Amino acid sequence: MLVLLYLNKIAGLIIGFILTMIFGFIIPMAIANFVAKDSFGAAFEFGEIINRIKSVFGEYVICYLVIIGLYIIVSIVMLIPIIGWILGSIFIFYIQLVYAYYFGTLYAKSSL
Repeated sequence: MLVLLYLNKIAGLIIGFILTMIFGFIIPMAIANFVAKDSFGAAFEFGEIINRIKSVFGEYVICYLVIIGLYIIVSIVMLIPIIGWILGSIFIFYIQLVYAYYFGTLYAKSSL
């Protein structure tokens, strides 16, 4: 019975991780589409968003993986007592700037 409980938790974590990766992959282009068109509905134009991702797919995947890698590195840095939180806050701000710049550039580069 206890083993079944742990298997359910592990299955939930795996499903949650997969869904996070899928939606996390689509969200940057959806946000860029929202900003470019200045319309909330533009963030839900899935056909256009997927087509834009397809047009710059290689660069998009590399950018996505680099951002994830940077977040992992910052998470490790933040494990350092006291100074880690200070450095982590600065690094996270910088990563957000890089994230916005690169995904905005990829949006401008993408075509329908």
